[in-house]
Amino acid sequence: KGRHFGVEIEIFMIHQVLQKIQEVFGDDWELEINSIMRKCLERAEEEKEKKYKEGLGRTEIEWTEMFNINDYISIIDKYWTRKPEDNEDYTTFQDQFSIDTGEGLGSKAKSIKWISRFNSLRNSWAHEGTK
Repeated sequence: KGRHFGVEIEIFMIHQVLQKIQEVFGDDWELEINSIMRKCLERAEEEKEKKYKEGLGRTEIEWTEMFNINDYISIIDKYWTRKPEDNEDYTTFQDQFSIDTGEGLGSKAKSIKWISRFNSLRNSWAHEGTK
């Protein structure tokens, strides 16, 4: 049951992060996260090669499918309070992703610490068979 919720959290995160970065930077959003995009493109190519070598044929993988939790953290951290110029009521990453894990919300690091904890839990269930 926890794994199901974890998957839902990760799906929510990717949609929110991509939506927000696109709203803030419009057509230039990919350029803003170009270093992450390059890493994701490399992961996508590696995944395509792996599937091909496993006999699954040629598959297309979008680079945006290759984000990992650390990529989300980087984007959230870098654009923490950024808003589109024409929308003062915009919900920032700070508004969306700050969660008090019992230490208060006195800093950005404390406010997004839950994402790192979530990543640890996610890694536990994602690699359950190898533990």
